[in-house]
Formats: sequence, structure tokens, C-alpha cells
Amino acid sequence: MASRGARRPNGDRWNEREAAYGEIGRWLAEKAAAGQGVVVMAGDAPGLTWHTGHLAIAVPNEPLDTVLAVADRYGARYLVWMTLGRGPPMRSMTG
Repeated sequence: MASRGARRPNGDRWNEREAAYGEIGRWLAEKAAAGQGVVVMAGDAPGLTWHTGHLAIAVPNEPLDTVLAVADRYGARYLVWMTLGRGPPMRSMTG
């Protein structure tokens, strides 16, 4: 068991993820205030919803055509995919 204050592998990266959720949440709030849809497809849909309060659906483990069809069916206009240690790429799914 690690002692209190000991650095854990990837410990700082989890904090980066928390900060990224805050940034994503603010960005989505701006979109919602502008009357734009804010359903998001995310690699961690429950985490995104928990941290931002915005609706999210999971990225299906399927070919791209299926992913896009699911996004269209549920009105997801944005994709959020985060990896530890990297910034959150955000991309419009409509162009």
C-alpha cells in the first residue's frame, strides 16, 4: 500500500481529466445557450454526464459508418474522446 502523499502512476493525469471535463462542460454550456444541440458521443459517456450535466451517449465498438448512424439517430453532434495525458479532442460531427 502506498504511503500518504506518495505519487501514484498516472495520478496527475486523472486531475488533468477532471480539468478537461470542466473545460468541456463550459464549452457545451455555451453551445446550449446559443440554442445548439448538446448531445455528445463520448468514450466515457457516464463520466462526461456526471461531470458536466450534459447528455452523452457511448461510442459503439463498431465500424465508423455505424458510429455515425448511432450519432445521427440520437442527435449527437459532437464527439469527445479523451486519453490520459492528452488534451480532449472535440470535433463537430456535422462538419
